[in-house]
Amino acid sequence: MPNEEPWRIVPVDDSEYKKVRVRDEARIREVVRHVQALTCVALIGPPLTEKTRLLQDVAGVLRLTGIHRPVYIDLWRTRSSDDATFFTSAAQVIYRAVGDEQAEFPKSVPDARSFQNYLAACARYPRNTGRHLVLLIDHLQALPHDLVHSLLLALRSTIMEKVGDDTPQLTAVVTGGINLSGLAAGPTSPFNIARIVLVPALSAEQTRAL
Repeated sequence: MPNEEPWRIVPVDDSEYKKVRVRDEARIREVVRHVQALTCVALIGPPLTEKTRLLQDVAGVLRLTGIHRPVYIDLWRTRSSDDATFFTSAAQVIYRAVGDEQAEFPKSVPDARSFQNYLAACARYPRNTGRHLVLLIDHLQALPHDLVHSLLLALRSTIMEKVGDDTPQLTAVVTGGINLSGLAAGPTSPFNIARIVLVPALSAEQTRAL
């Protein structure tokens, strides 16, 4: 990324209430660097720190590389009454986001293993040879803790089962609040392959700039 400033103020075009925001260039670079090294990331921070915007900024940079397929997943848009319902709806969100650039949607996704198989098929889909699939998974807090655990474990298992260094790989960036830090990252986490990137509240300088 050519811009080396730590942050800057940018306009907001998709909100009638907010006209400008902080674009965190330093953290964008940090997350992109990890993803390019095929390392997963857990973005951890308090509410109202614009982790969603950060994910969107990361997605924009990754698209420009030409070797990554970033797919944004808002977990508030999934259904979470049980494992089968959740994994099916999560797979549907991915399918709608990527469309014909991925493997055929399975007839059913009843469990974590079926979800893993679907993710692996999407990452290896022939039309995208050479393009790594990056899942940007937002709002872990939308799920019950048992489903967060199942999702992260499914992601970890899929990533660890990569076929070879010469094939497209799956990487993931997840976001969560401070209360989910033990579940989303750390030595006892089902997603302990991820690097933790902390997203703090606005600094006094940033607040004045806004």
